[in-house]
Amino acid sequence: MINMKHYCKRNSKPIVLFLLALFLGISVRAGDMYDSGASDKINQQMNQMWATFGRGENVRLAPFGNEPGWYEWMARKHCWSDTPKYRGILHDYLVNWPQSKDGYMWTWGNEEGWPTHHVRHNENNGKYIMAGCKYYNWQGGKAFLESRDKTTTKSKQPNQTDVSEGRTVLEKLRAAMDYQLTTLKGSSGLAIVTHPKCDGTVDGMPSDYWDNFRFGYKSAYVNTYFYGSLVAMADLEESLGQTARALELRSLAKQVKSNFGKTFWDAEKGRFIGCVDITGRNWDFGFTYLNLEAITYDLATEQQAGKIFEWLDGKRIIASDKQKVGSHMTGATGEEIYALGWAPLSCTRAIESIKVDGKYWWWHLGNKITVDGNASYGEHLENGGAIFYVSHYDLMARLDTFGAENAWQRFEGILAEHCEDGLKRDPKNNMGAAWKWGIIGEFPESGLVPASVALGFMGLDASADALIINPQLPKALPWLQVKHVNYFGGVYSIRADQLSVRIKTIQAARRKARFRMGDNQPLALPEKGKEISVELK
Repeated sequence: MINMKHYCKRNSKPIVLFLLALFLGISVRAGDMYDSGASDKINQQMNQMWATFGRGENVRLAPFGNEPGWYEWMARKHCWSDTPKYRGILHDYLVNWPQSKDGYMWTWGNEEGWPTHHVRHNENNGKYIMAGCKYYNWQGGKAFLESRDKTTTKSKQPNQTDVSEGRTVLEKLRAAMDYQLTTLKGSSGLAIVTHPKCDGTVDGMPSDYWDNFRFGYKSAYVNTYFYGSLVAMADLEESLGQTARALELRSLAKQVKSNFGKTFWDAEKGRFIGCVDITGRNWDFGFTYLNLEAITYDLATEQQAGKIFEWLDGKRIIASDKQKVGSHMTGATGEEIYALGWAPLSCTRAIESIKVDGKYWWWHLGNKITVDGNASYGEHLENGGAIFYVSHYDLMARLDTFGAENAWQRFEGILAEHCEDGLKRDPKNNMGAAWKWGIIGEFPESGLVPASVALGFMGLDASADALIINPQLPKALPWLQVKHVNYFGGVYSIRADQLSVRIKTIQAARRKARFRMGDNQPLALPEKGKEISVELK
């Protein structure tokens, strides 16, 4: 993860927002977000978690990530919710973010590459596209797509030119997709990180958000978001009447999904590996987040998802994940994977357990963060530590794979941890460095976890033509209410039980607004002050 001292020096506007959150707290409170038929304690914890990590109230939490690597997460967090301030920031970033001539969305605010190693993060384009399509569906419509970039960003690095000024959002989205299809060779059915410094070997440089790992060449992480962006862009193109292009993108997405399984699925271990380097070597350290995101974005078959959860839930032990390094046993199996309670460990095999030509598959930031010292297994959030946002994908993947009861059991464990101290945790590791866990501080994506109540258990989503409601309620929630759902400027209170969904319009939308239950035909949302009830079939 990015070092905050470096972050502060290079980014004045984002750090001003960070300091406001840090010292003053940024509040756009609109009352409690959730109510349910569960206990008062559960309702209190759900609302406090949303207030803390969703709205960023009374906590040292960066309000927004300063690169497209965060945009899909920020869209999931802000497009639907009572956070108009941050929705506005997302809108402006999507409209004005710098783009290179080949369509690449810059990695950092004033640099094409990541500040610590000056290479591109190649999941950026996929996440930018997914966020742009999500904003279009929830809030923007064609007016958003026609918005023009009014800025030109001057790079701190030589030979980097922002050509985005004057381009519409739609033009930027299409150019971002073309970058993935051409520069990343995605049109062949799998994205390839082609930069020679990012070859996936122990000599390679990082190429995504998880910036201590040497992901590169054939990266499962990059391809997860390439696939997701193909699906999202196909839906957008179809909504614009570009049916031929939509069919092309869907056909390619189907091919990518097939190749993803062939390339990254380890049948023996029953999980997806992280990377195939340029020499053909597979790299796998039991990346929990990667597997959970792959399930959520529909890259795993039903059987593969089941195998993954057998491993994560300790029903199946991968003995090779436990290795002796020096005098210490490293790695995690069984119950150790969820030992923290609030999230699974980021990886289950220690990075220091594999050495090739005297080197680790670990980017050490100029020998400042080393697995031989201050980033050994369990002491760094990327090497046996944990990042909170991953629990959102855990919950969503469990809903998809097992249903509401299994997902709720996991969420209850998270709520129990939150009940202790609000999860305002940032402990020092064994060498005195505060990078053991990623919950507060520079982790605005933590807000995805309480957003899971709305996006997962209530099943909120949006297409180009309708607000989608598809509740999955466990027995512990006889009913669930999301009190503040923002859709095209309209505000709705949505309540679901096992038999019906009730929708009340608090503020009417800017356009004729409709909703859809599952795959049914869209229906009109009620007028302001009116409420309707729809039976669940």
